[in-house]
Amino acid sequence: LSAAQHMGSHGAAYDLLVCLDMEATCDDASPPKVPMDCSEIIEIGVAVVDVATRRELRTARFLVKPETSEVTPFCTKLTGLGPADLADAMSLAQAVTALDDIVQGFGQRSCCAVTHGSWDLELQLPREARSKRVALPEWLLRYVDVRASTRAFLQSAVDPASLSPVVPSTLADLAAAVGAKVPEDIRPHSGIDDARVVSSIAVALLEVGASMPVVDLAGELVSWRQRSETQLCLEGLPFVMLATPLQDWLRRFGGYAAERLEILIEASGRPSGRAVGTFSTHQVACRVREALAGGRVAQPCAAAARPWDPPGRGRIVLLRPLRADDMVLTPRPFPDSVEALELMRSGIYARTMVNTHGWCMCGGMGYYGCQCVSRYTAEATVRPCRFGVSCTRPDCWFAHPPRPYIDAPRMYAS
Repeated sequence: LSAAQHMGSHGAAYDLLVCLDMEATCDDASPPKVPMDCSEIIEIGVAVVDVATRRELRTARFLVKPETSEVTPFCTKLTGLGPADLADAMSLAQAVTALDDIVQGFGQRSCCAVTHGSWDLELQLPREARSKRVALPEWLLRYVDVRASTRAFLQSAVDPASLSPVVPSTLADLAAAVGAKVPEDIRPHSGIDDARVVSSIAVALLEVGASMPVVDLAGELVSWRQRSETQLCLEGLPFVMLATPLQDWLRRFGGYAAERLEILIEASGRPSGRAVGTFSTHQVACRVREALAGGRVAQPCAAAARPWDPPGRGRIVLLRPLRADDMVLTPRPFPDSVEALELMRSGIYARTMVNTHGWCMCGGMGYYGCQCVSRYTAEATVRPCRFGVSCTRPDCWFAHPPRPYIDAPRMYAS
């Protein structure tokens, strides 16, 4: 099957990819003048791609005037948009209508939105549209996440030894990872420019035949309710978080704590930024999800921060039904002590992962983030680190020989 066929519901391909990027009011002060969960969209960039020809058919940019938040100097520096640029801008309702008009202008051709991450269509736009009573068109309730699709494609590559141990996240890193042809003169955090980068990454994924799963927001919620599920995924957790503060956050904003909290661990053995909360009943889970619709800011746990960690900054946590990419991660009890968190962040839960050739990324040499080694075994403590005595990783569990161990034969994972 082609990538387009992987995208469509019931195997049907979409004709158009509507690549989006949204910029919003923000601030880096402490405390911020614009809290993360009070930001407003100030720009919507769109690039429409024809799936069959891989060509960009239309680009557009809509500036939106914020109603309750200010455009701070930090926001202007980040996005290039100042108060004067937005003084005569349209309302959010007008921008959504203009965006839908572009899609409707292509007639009966089927379309799917594409974004970089979940923020645009699962957090910011739904929250703001709900507060301003703006109706969203049906096609904005399903989307492809190019970040998740790129990561999944890289993990399924024929030769994982060719991959960087650093998981790509930014648009620039994702584009480089898949060899996307990014337009020249791109300005990061410009809505229209970032939308064009998203379209370049989407085209690159189509070219290599990568699977691009569609997130059907309305459909997954209906299915979750029909099955009377009691579990929810908490996505976007701060890197430094313990169970007790997280339960307090759930009680404060959701009204209930979880019966059980499990953190989801990536194959590298490190936290994914996601957790699973199991609630007492489906009704309780529904109330918590509804109370936290649109996400809420969760602050990192200062007591668990390490000296070299960046200064604590909250993150918006989203509660949603579990998805297929959550199921491939390993659940572990959520750490509730600094010691347990440190152990988890060290990668102690790394598990064996074999690719189609039957070997690991580093042959047991200790690459940072390699997916081959069970580090809690005695064997792991005697395997040599790739960086030797020059290793600067404070959590490294490998032996450190006098010179970097880079020429050992590849070891087969069992």
